[in-house]
Amino acid sequence: MSDDEAYAFLESQRLGVLGTVGPDGAPHLVNVGYLVAGRRIVFTSFAAAQKVRNIERAANVTLLVEVPWPYNEIQGVMVTGGTEIVGDTATVIDITTRMRAKHAAMSGSAEGTPDIDIARHAAKRVAVFVEPTRIRSWDHRRLGGTY
Repeated sequence: MSDDEAYAFLESQRLGVLGTVGPDGAPHLVNVGYLVAGRRIVFTSFAAAQKVRNIERAANVTLLVEVPWPYNEIQGVMVTGGTEIVGDTATVIDITTRMRAKHAAMSGSAEGTPDIDIARHAAKRVAVFVEPTRIRSWDHRRLGGTY
């Protein structure tokens, strides 16, 4: 995929696997909902979460977003980059509100989206912006059934 195609793919999905380096040096992998913000990726998290602690210690992360099935249609994007942690409540509220709207639009309704008081929870959360330094992608649909 070209970079534009990779970003379009990222925008079409809502969940990825974030890789950070844990305190023992082992990979720490967790699912995260995210948004594409220009050419950056952003997600929110509780400030005390292990992934945030890991990022504070080692700012480089990897985000994998993939449609893994069927085999002849596998698509994926892997973004590697540095991070910026933003604790500003207004930013956290904005990102959380936009993520909820994206989830509702992709699912066709707000059903299944927890009804939470975003402002109340925002004080405990941070926004994490990923600044991509490398993007890798794959699209088995382009192989035309030959492998």
